[in-house]
Amino acid sequence: MSTSNKTTRQTSTTNDIGKHPDNGSSHLIETHSKRDLKLQAKEFAENFIPFSEIEGAIIRGHILVEKTLNDTIKLAIVQKNEYEPEKFTFTRKLDIANMLGICVPFKKEINALNKLRNQVAHSLQYEEKYIDLICSSMAKIDNNDIYKTNNKLLIFNRAISFLAGCIFAGYEISILKQSVMGIKYAKDNFKLE
Repeated sequence: MSTSNKTTRQTSTTNDIGKHPDNGSSHLIETHSKRDLKLQAKEFAENFIPFSEIEGAIIRGHILVEKTLNDTIKLAIVQKNEYEPEKFTFTRKLDIANMLGICVPFKKEINALNKLRNQVAHSLQYEEKYIDLICSSMAKIDNNDIYKTNNKLLIFNRAISFLAGCIFAGYEISILKQSVMGIKYAKDNFKLE
C-alpha cells in the first residue's frame, strides 16, 4: 500500500471473488482520491449541456402524445384491464392505435416525433427536418395564426398539442365509423327502417 493520497488495492482474482461482497470492484473507487473525484465532478458539471427549450418541448411533446395514445387505446379496447402500456414500446403502441383506426392519418408525424425524442434522449441533438415536418403538416389542417410567427418553440408546442388532439379525435371518428357501419349492417341484414 502506498502512503500517497492515491491508494491502490490489488484486484481480486477469480479465486477470491466470492470472498468480497463487491466482487473486487471497490478498487476502482479507491484508486481515486476525493480530490480527483471532486475535480472530475466539477469538470462534468461545467461541461454538462442543459436541454434547450426546444429539446425540452420534444421530450414533453413525446410524453403528451404517448399518454394520448395510451388513453385512446384503452378507450378503444374491450378488455381495458388487459392493456398494460409499460409492456409496449412507443412504436408498438402506434401500431396498435393504427390497427384500431385511431391515428392512421398522422403516423408520419408521430414517427417523426419519436425520432426527435430518440435523438434528443440518446445524443442531445436532433434533426430540424422532423420539427419542420410536424409543424408544416399540422399548419395545413390547424387554422391558427401561431404558424405565421417566427417563434419555432411556440409553433412546435402548438403543433404537438394539435397532434395529440387529432389522435383523440381519430378515436372518436373511428367509433362513429363503427356505429355507422353497425347501423348499415343492421339495416341490410335485419330489414330495419
